Amino acid sequence: VFEKNKAYDWQKKRNSADLKKYYLASVLSKNMGDISKIEELPYADFVTYSFPCTDISIAGQIQDIERGKTRSGLLYEVERLLNIAKEDGSLPKFLLLENVKNLVSKKFKPQFDEWCDYLSELGYNTYWQVVNGKDCGIPQNRERCFALSIRKDIDTGKFTFPQPFDTGIRLFHVLDFNADEKYILTSDAADKARNEMADNGTLAEEEQMYEISCPSGSLM
Repeated sequence: VFEKNKAYDWQKKRNSADLKKYYLASVLSKNMGDISKIEELPYADFVTYSFPCTDISIAGQIQDIERGKTRSGLLYEVERLLNIAKEDGSLPKFLLLENVKNLVSKKFKPQFDEWCDYLSELGYNTYWQVVNGKDCGIPQNRERCFALSIRKDIDTGKFTFPQPFDTGIRLFHVLDFNADEKYILTSDAADKARNEMADNGTLAEEEQMYEISCPSGSLM
């Protein structure tokens, strides 16, 4: 069990089957680990990337995307690796960024546009859209920004995001109604969290009406 501010004794898990399983999963999924320690990207046609949303999410502290200063600033480690790939002539054909909807809010949209301009100079056309999980067969109201960058030398200009669809699956189909109460967010707790974020300024003005709790209409 992980505890806050307490180092985990990895030696206990050194020979555990679970740890070996997680390591193998990372290897098979080509997860390269700490991006700041990667010297260069091995060639791949398709590279997915992102950065911690903690500094831009409305549920976070809104500390901005700052190179070398915030966790969200790790985006610029991607820039470093792409610049190296450009010099080596090994730029991927496709790049896919995923992050919270607030990335394209009034506050962060200018910086997002700067990133897309950088990708354009690097040789990519970027297509982006906010996609909701409930429109993709997932019983959850979860909006995320996706940005697909296609290398200009292979881009046909015909890419479009998939049309929303509904599988009929709803939240009550997958919920465990015998779950421990500690895992359940009540309406009162959700309202309290929203009010606290509004009071301390971490809830962006343009997002004041954003629903933290799940609307009852999405449960059925």
